[in-house]
Amino acid sequence: LEALATGQDVWPEPNEVPGSYLSGVFPAAGQDAWLAVELEDAADWDTAATLLGAPHLTLAPSTQPSTQAVAKLKEVIAAWAQTLTPAQAARQLQAAGLAAAPVQEIPDLFAEGGLWSHNGLAELRIPNTEITTWVVAPFQHLQSPRPHVRGPSPPPGHHNHEILRDWLSQ
Repeated sequence: LEALATGQDVWPEPNEVPGSYLSGVFPAAGQDAWLAVELEDAADWDTAATLLGAPHLTLAPSTQPSTQAVAKLKEVIAAWAQTLTPAQAARQLQAAGLAAAPVQEIPDLFAEGGLWSHNGLAELRIPNTEITTWVVAPFQHLQSPRPHVRGPSPPPGHHNHEILRDWLSQ
């Protein structure tokens, strides 16, 4: 939207959280598998450096990491993450009190126990077939009206008559 609004070229931003000592998304073991990590402060930084076998990167009291130190710790995290699946790496970092999570794709959502246990999925029947499928249910928790999945999207061409009639009548 920014490019359309301003006419200026827009380039992708890195996976960084402003104000954090370090944040990023790192490749992990597996095909197209990724781990998201954020070190919010000096305590997180030192915990990560020690946990990942790089105690020489811990910070002196009341200091911010230099650009070179951030790059070095990112290298350490990247090398370590590639030896584990995203879930394994995230569990180890979380156990140490650090903010980390596997980057999930759609199939991962269906393996997530929390979605199943909290009715986060809805079963739909595909029109004109006997096929059913599961979709992620609305996440909003409203008193009234309660959000729900009414049905699947219409099949291609289902509304062609109405759309063409409206377009051609203009």
